[in-house]
Amino acid sequence: MIQKQYKPLINKLLITFGILFFYKICTYFPLPGVNLDMIARFFAEQKNTMFGVADLFSGGAISRMSFVALGIMPYITASILMELFAHFDPNIGALKKEKEGMVIFVQKTRYLTVFIALIQSIGVAYGITQMGEGVIITDTTSFLFYSIPMLVMGTVLLMWLGEQITNYGLGNGISLIIFTAIISGLPGGVVNTIDLMNNGSLNPLIILFILFIMAATTVFIIFIEKGERRIPLQYTSSDFGGNYLPIKVNLANVIPAIFAGALISIPVTFGTFFKDVSSLNFINDILTPGTLGYNIVTFLLIFGFTFFYARIAFKVDEVTKNLNDSGSFIPGIRPGEHTKEYLKKITLRLTVFSGIYLGTIATVPWAIMNQLGAPFYFGGIMTLVIVQVTFDFITKLFNEIETLKLKEKEQESFI
Repeated sequence: MIQKQYKPLINKLLITFGILFFYKICTYFPLPGVNLDMIARFFAEQKNTMFGVADLFSGGAISRMSFVALGIMPYITASILMELFAHFDPNIGALKKEKEGMVIFVQKTRYLTVFIALIQSIGVAYGITQMGEGVIITDTTSFLFYSIPMLVMGTVLLMWLGEQITNYGLGNGISLIIFTAIISGLPGGVVNTIDLMNNGSLNPLIILFILFIMAATTVFIIFIEKGERRIPLQYTSSDFGGNYLPIKVNLANVIPAIFAGALISIPVTFGTFFKDVSSLNFINDILTPGTLGYNIVTFLLIFGFTFFYARIAFKVDEVTKNLNDSGSFIPGIRPGEHTKEYLKKITLRLTVFSGIYLGTIATVPWAIMNQLGAPFYFGGIMTLVIVQVTFDFITKLFNEIETLKLKEKEQESFI
């Protein structure tokens, strides 16, 4: 029998899992007029390319050519761009500091999401028509007329579903949708690996080494993600120095890797759809996932974006001002400009480390798995997303439980 005080938590969990289940069902509704057999064969050939990776992050929606094939990435891209705009434009940045302004900021993010989704849907829909004869079973004009708005509405639906989870469920809705898409593809990879082992196509020792790489990557990511640079603090009104300022070791989070992946996928996508353009074919050959060129470009893009986003994730000026306003200071460092310069040095070192860390886990595990002949995609960024979302969900779950327990104690003491 579930205790009465836990019913609100149960309701939140039911809402969360119900919406995620509905999202997964949506990935099985294809666009009308598409030859799904030809699409399936195309993605079977592209499983170790950028398209295979994108399909994994969409929960199979792309290979099934679902109306939610664009996924939630347009919203994530819009959110990143809005954060960049807020950092460089004081007027947009001021919106985030007020409650009413934040509503306007969120609304602008939604509008930008629709615009990005529209551009991407035009590219995807037209690209489908260029994949070969028989891919679409209707005329091109009709297909473009209804497929483009359907793809845009699919992204808007996922954006709305994510917001409902965040507002009424448990955890960050957008992150949980990505998490669901990723883990839903894992069982198929496991089954495929077992089949290859049973028919002798894959050596059991290779499988053990693959499992070791996966486990080592996961442990390494968890170790780094839990790491903090703790700067001791003291207060002017007391000699007590038991508090500290925590700064995450991975200062930039996973955003630079996602943004770099989105950017590098643009020429690859056009190169695959428009094979007659020689320059695009040349770029496509260089940026084939798993190749040396792809790994170098990915690493450099992630490293560069890390420096942009780290400044947004940790605002030195605001932190310095908050320390001054609270009457706290770093022992041995003068308040004001000296504190700001000290924090800049710390964050610069952490930013460099974050760039190397994110660039490494985005390229090295996948390169090793390709060399081993792994029949499924495994990358550090995928693992990083899973680890971060899992930590966030568990933290919020325990926070909810603790809050309910405190309310129960308050009610008992009142009685």
